[in-house]
Amino acid sequence: MSIIISDIKHPNSSLKLSVNKATMCHANVSTDAGNSIFVKKKRLTINNPRYIVLSMIERIFKLSILFVFFIAVSIFFFPFSTTFSSPIEIENLNGFPPGARSLGLGNTGIALPADPFSSFYNPAAICLLQRGYILFDLRDTKRNSSFTTLPSISGKTIDLISIVHPTGGITWRPLSKAIIEKDTIIFSDVLQETLHVISKLEYRADEIYLTLTTLSGGNLSNLHMKPLFGINLKYYRVNLAESKITKSKTTSIDASSNIDTGNGFGIDFGFAFMKSPILLGLVVKDIFSKVNWSDYESDRISTKIGAGLSASFTERIMLSLDFRYDTGLKKTGLYVGMDSNLYKKKNGSSGGNIRLGFRLDDLNRKEKSIYSFGFGYFFSIFFIDFALYGDKDFFENKNLSSQVSIFIVY
Repeated sequence: MSIIISDIKHPNSSLKLSVNKATMCHANVSTDAGNSIFVKKKRLTINNPRYIVLSMIERIFKLSILFVFFIAVSIFFFPFSTTFSSPIEIENLNGFPPGARSLGLGNTGIALPADPFSSFYNPAAICLLQRGYILFDLRDTKRNSSFTTLPSISGKTIDLISIVHPTGGITWRPLSKAIIEKDTIIFSDVLQETLHVISKLEYRADEIYLTLTTLSGGNLSNLHMKPLFGINLKYYRVNLAESKITKSKTTSIDASSNIDTGNGFGIDFGFAFMKSPILLGLVVKDIFSKVNWSDYESDRISTKIGAGLSASFTERIMLSLDFRYDTGLKKTGLYVGMDSNLYKKKNGSSGGNIRLGFRLDDLNRKEKSIYSFGFGYFFSIFFIDFALYGDKDFFENKNLSSQVSIFIVY
């Protein structure tokens, strides 16, 4: 492709500019007299939509190859299988997904623009934040109170405290805390009588992770159509105590106990790409995550793979969509949400949003669908998000759970 430039002062009447179609950069400039000038890395701006779309597709294709290569290498060197030898259930090392905005949007979060809780869903997406935030997330966990209780304030459970910035952040998440007691009846052939086996398990699991992004090494002035990457470097700490007593109707026959502390590490890897009005996100969570014990084999936490898309075709409406696959539980989830801007003052000092969402953690169990509703409000440097969620019968059964997120700009 050649372009004639007639408004440059030169002894010749015109210049011919050769352009690389793929990179949209100057290759060389030649005059009618045959002289040649080489121009290095000078980007040419072309407003032709065809070339803009082709350039975007080429960028996404190259970055997708890089992302797929990263996943393939991870599979080869560290398979995504899940193994557990401690008595803790796999779900209790995943914790609850944080963020009332995300919950109100059906737990979408991989490609939510300017969401401070993106460090959990996709660490690359926090590059899109405009400021730094201090986050507090509180959840009503009565739907799961039968097996898990976390530290609480006024009946609300803390499930995240974090400080985030476009360059990264640090986050603490209490994953689970439980006391489980069982009384099992067995028959002893040796003693020829019925025995009671009373077991008790108590544990607490916490996660701390450091988020680093593309911006950690410097500030990019314009993130539009630029690949964004982020990682979470995760640390797990789990305290566990268990005991077992076997006794007959009259006396104790056997007793045992064990106390152990597990420590582990893991990595999340995220990618984001924005071409207005669309934001694309890809994430691989818990690639190498496992907990090492003294008295048990290591517990390997299952890897999760996800893709997300959000689109803001108007100033007031945003749609979001996530797909996620859990390699340990062998299930694929669908998450859909809509965010509507109700109002915003002209000076941007306050505003409010309303949200609707649908969540299905396993496409093979459609009866487990969860519906959600949320509301967000901000004033000055203070933001608060609130969400309610439940199944299709939540009005009849009054089986609603709630979540509140509070964050402050710093």
